[in-house]
Amino acid sequence: MILRRGQPEKGAKKRDEFLFLLVLVRKLMLSTITVGLLARPNLLFSLQLNPVSAANSERIEYVVDVRQASKGILLIKAQIYGLAGSEVAFRFSNAKRKNPEIAKRVIGLSLRSAKTEITKINEAQLRLETNPNEMVEVSYKLRSDLLSNLDKGTYLDEGRCLLQSQDALFGIEDKNIPFEVSFILPSRWKAITLAKQVGQESYEFLNNKNVVFYLGEATEIRESVNNCAVSLAIEPDWPMASEDILREVKRQIIYMQSLSGDWQPQSLLAVFFGSHKDNGKAEAVAIEGAESIVLIAPQFISADGNILKDVKFLLAGKLIGFFSPSLSAAPESEFQKGLTNYLAWKACLKTGGLTKDEFLEKMAEGFYESAATPKPEVLSAPIRMGSSPLRIKLRGPLNFFLIDLALAFFGKEKSSLDEFLQKFLLESKGPQTILEGLPRSLRSEAKVPEIFLNSSESFVVTDLLRPYGLLLERRELPKFDFALSETFQIVQLPRGTVGLRLGDRILAINQNRIIKPADLFKLRSSLRLGEEATLTIDRNGSTLNLKERLGTDTFFRLAVNRLADSDKRQRLAQFLARTEGE
Repeated sequence: MILRRGQPEKGAKKRDEFLFLLVLVRKLMLSTITVGLLARPNLLFSLQLNPVSAANSERIEYVVDVRQASKGILLIKAQIYGLAGSEVAFRFSNAKRKNPEIAKRVIGLSLRSAKTEITKINEAQLRLETNPNEMVEVSYKLRSDLLSNLDKGTYLDEGRCLLQSQDALFGIEDKNIPFEVSFILPSRWKAITLAKQVGQESYEFLNNKNVVFYLGEATEIRESVNNCAVSLAIEPDWPMASEDILREVKRQIIYMQSLSGDWQPQSLLAVFFGSHKDNGKAEAVAIEGAESIVLIAPQFISADGNILKDVKFLLAGKLIGFFSPSLSAAPESEFQKGLTNYLAWKACLKTGGLTKDEFLEKMAEGFYESAATPKPEVLSAPIRMGSSPLRIKLRGPLNFFLIDLALAFFGKEKSSLDEFLQKFLLESKGPQTILEGLPRSLRSEAKVPEIFLNSSESFVVTDLLRPYGLLLERRELPKFDFALSETFQIVQLPRGTVGLRLGDRILAINQNRIIKPADLFKLRSSLRLGEEATLTIDRNGSTLNLKERLGTDTFFRLAVNRLADSDKRQRLAQFLARTEGE
């Protein structure tokens, strides 16, 4: 039951209170019970029950009061009906969390019956002997989990709640019975979920499934994309308009459906959290077993082009896991991460989220200097390179990009890595075999060079790119030797810097105002290498103009070799072309 508080119509408050009391007092004629407490580190209920008549149905009805969300607390009441058997064990069934972890967030647990006092219980085992034709009521409070545990725990703050049924609602061990869940919500909040709505105010599902409820003020969009029923919950301060989000989701789903031949019709809930004070960058999580993904907008950032590309990439990465669950379930490794990241960037390319030049730039982030200096374990954005011939070690998305090119240009049967994976995932026996079987299966394609499958050596990059009509372009841009915060304050300076100080805020460069992060990158291409730039800064409320000599940043980017054979250029253009259709 969803009761919205604070409505302006006359008598609304009294009506809400009456409806809530009606739910709580229903069927409170209980027989005498015997209660025994055994100290346990987990939250476990064991009910000793008499046989129940066939006429009674087993079910649990929940009422979740979300009006204390600002305190990070849910008030939960459960009414338990018609349970049969010599002993029934209640427990939270979240596969990613152990009961003791959840029990630490449960407080104020109590039992109510018609003829006994309320019994307070803390992390205990509860045994009851009662007539199964009657109802037992249990109530407790659940504290919010951390935002960093969004993929496995219920989270709530003053602006929203993301409730996971297997984390917040206890079920019956070894039984799969119906849950009916109603909510009491703050004013203007609503529930968005994939659960079946029964009547106007409540939802029903079986307790062996992890069901996600978004509770908040988000815009709700429901759309059928081919055979996928999509529900979107988009919070007001998201950096993309609702129509743009829906368009991007539809494009990516249609593209991935075409690559997932065995994908069966099902539903998807995508929640778009607005920026959060505890989150400094865009993130995305998939909630296991719940057909749900969540994207969190970055703090301080508006609809900047680079940020939105990253958001589309994060969305694509989670949709890959949704459409190819065996791939996402494979053991985490550099191999799996590199493959997933490549497929996500390619999905952005094929659906128009990236231009071909932007895609090639992302692939070039795998290049680094192969000299006597130590190699970075984690690859970052384009960095300074050494002298020619440039050598690379095949890692991350770059490795799979070259494998994809080899299949597209010279593969025996499959014309792309996507098609190859589609067949391979259908034939693989399980997630554990993917990491072992994929390289072996790729070796069966005689035109996939062995060097692409062996990332322990480094190679001269021009030799690898030439067959595909690609080359490396050398780029030099002016380099600022200081690091800036989101508000353009200097947070890092090299030793010996004269003039600039930590904490100075950059207002303009050569009289060009700096208003958003993209302005700084645009200015770099207009400045001359080695020249002095005039920096206008704010220092403790005073405006100063300082001269700063610019250094040089040298890096490489992938580009189409216009001198390559026309056949290679045509094949490459087809490879990089966007997929038609919505």
